[in-house]
Amino acid sequence: MSKPIPLIFGAASIMTGGAYYDSTSINNLFDVLEETGITTIDAAQLYGDYEVLLGTTNVSKRNFIIDSKSPGGWVPGSLDPAKLREGAYSTLRTLGIKKLSTFYIHGSDPAYPPETWLPTVNELHKEGVFSTFGLLNFTTEEVESIHVQCLKNDWILPTVYQGNFSAFARHMQKALLPILRKLNISFSAYSALAGGFLARTSGSELSAAETGGRFAVDPEDPEGKKGGLGLYRQLYSERPVLVKALEKWGEIAKVASCICPAELAYRWVCWNGGLSAEKGDMVTVGASKPEQLRKTKEWVQKGLLNDAVCAMIDDLWDTIQDAAPLDNLHM
Repeated sequence: MSKPIPLIFGAASIMTGGAYYDSTSINNLFDVLEETGITTIDAAQLYGDYEVLLGTTNVSKRNFIIDSKSPGGWVPGSLDPAKLREGAYSTLRTLGIKKLSTFYIHGSDPAYPPETWLPTVNELHKEGVFSTFGLLNFTTEEVESIHVQCLKNDWILPTVYQGNFSAFARHMQKALLPILRKLNISFSAYSALAGGFLARTSGSELSAAETGGRFAVDPEDPEGKKGGLGLYRQLYSERPVLVKALEKWGEIAKVASCICPAELAYRWVCWNGGLSAEKGDMVTVGASKPEQLRKTKEWVQKGLLNDAVCAMIDDLWDTIQDAAPLDNLHM
């Protein structure tokens, strides 16, 4: 058995109105992260007021590795060099830390070609703002172009790429992973559960208020504007082919003797999806309750799925890949 893929915690649920919203809930989360051996908190400037909450909870006094992201294309103008610089330093000040581990650009912005902001990224690295430069939601062509520019100008190279990857979103395997391997860029997978979609087994389960989670329509927020919920509906639950495939997904989970379909999703990404701990790959996990982190760790520790189960997952992918999203920016 190969070396287990490291798990990192996605901090999108740390915000006012989120699962972790005050010092008590956040410190409880910290305790469980330490208990489960999850040492990295993966955050972003897009994640509401998480920086304020982590700062006031004295995250700097814990031994966590903290990554963060400039919004990039998600917030027009954020890649302006002056705004990029201020955003990075603001993150450090608010978190109360001296340095980020990895600093990502959250997505490309056509109004700001890489040559306009890469020099600032390089300067921030030289100033000690972060250790590692990462990209997120960039196309294969953009990654290759950025790598060439960085080599040519002796700028810091991107050495980690974070992308959407699950049993229902596998385009990265052919489109990007081979390029990342060639360029010695590690892969950090997000949305192993497809935003919770792969924790369900039917359309009715998605739509029900009790079981649908972010996919259930809230009468007070029908468009899903709160917390960006509408994005995940566009990516998954509004695509009939994917919804129909959930029934087969549930059947595969039973064949695999998984406790639930979420276990199947995590184990496939961590053990059978082609990722490699030796190459620096990682998987982001989330949890609305700390206990879910314990369960996720237990599931992943069960190891590889057998060949027959993987063949069933591959066959299912063949039927849905034309309807599957690439990532959260390129749907």
